[in-house]
Amino acid sequence: SSTHELEPWFRKVEIHLKEIDRPIYNHMRSILYPPDSHMSTTDDPYVLIFLKKCCYSWFKYMFVGCLATDPLLFVWDQYLITSDIPKFHDELIPAIAAAMIITLRDFLLKCKMTSEMETVLQHKTNIIITRQLQSVIVRFFLADFKNRIARSDFGPVIDPTEGRQWTSFNKDHVPQAANRPEQRLTDRERNEQNAQLERRLREEMVKRQETERALQSKIDQLQREIDQIRYTAVPITTTQSIRAPTPAERYVVNPRSRPVSPLKPVTRQQQGNSPLHDLLRKISQTCNRVAHGEGKNSVTLNEQTKNDIRVHKLDLKMAEREVVGRTLHVNEWNQLTEVQRQTYSQQMLDVVKTRIQNRYTDGRK
Repeated sequence: SSTHELEPWFRKVEIHLKEIDRPIYNHMRSILYPPDSHMSTTDDPYVLIFLKKCCYSWFKYMFVGCLATDPLLFVWDQYLITSDIPKFHDELIPAIAAAMIITLRDFLLKCKMTSEMETVLQHKTNIIITRQLQSVIVRFFLADFKNRIARSDFGPVIDPTEGRQWTSFNKDHVPQAANRPEQRLTDRERNEQNAQLERRLREEMVKRQETERALQSKIDQLQREIDQIRYTAVPITTTQSIRAPTPAERYVVNPRSRPVSPLKPVTRQQQGNSPLHDLLRKISQTCNRVAHGEGKNSVTLNEQTKNDIRVHKLDLKMAEREVVGRTLHVNEWNQLTEVQRQTYSQQMLDVVKTRIQNRYTDGRK
């Protein structure tokens, strides 16, 4: 904005000073008046020229660089809240500038030269606090603002000195944005690792399913072989006909006959050499491999099972604390009534399900 465009604002600041704080206006006028000249009783342009020089940067940058953070936020808030009222900022901004000059009146009254007043308005404005600015606005400008806003559809006007104070707004905790390059890199690596783990898990599941199908097929084949051996076995018979001995033959001793030796007990090693026993042993080994894994898979499966048992016990303990409020002692569960056990059991089951679901959800992230 050029100085010509801001001319109405400068004139309103001069009018406010002349009407609200005549002593400070006259003091500024006396210093700005040319030396060795008689001060006229009519208005002169010296104060307006001085205000253009000092207030131009205020208006151009909306008080950035001259006010501290808290009063600056207060000014911006007033500007944004009333931005829907047509041309209201033409009254608000000059009023704020005049309020700043009135707040610094004690410093200005001590000035003896124009340069001293310029220094005050350029370097002392950062000591203005929000409460001072609010007090001047409420005392000299709030009534006019209410009348101006009442003629519009804006709504009620609230006294800025009431309610929450405009202090320490800039000290509010603002969480760090998780959009830094290193954060994005970490998230991308984590997502890639999760995707890789999921892919490996799916491959392992497919491989295990194929192994189970192959083992099941082998078991079925072995079962068919057992059935075939069972039903195709031929009973052992002799080529001679079997007949009952005659009474005479019962007492005839065959001289060539040898004494019958007792049957030798079948050892465990001989039993293991039988085809049926080998077949059953292979079936048992196959079932063990299917159920418990083999090699590293067996160790991993055992560790996973132990971990699942430990996590399940922890879930039960946490559910017990959440439902009952503490950990039950030994045999204390049996001392509860049937209604209490049923109620606690259902509630603890819901808690365990929730914990399992949360772990699954966290693992998917």
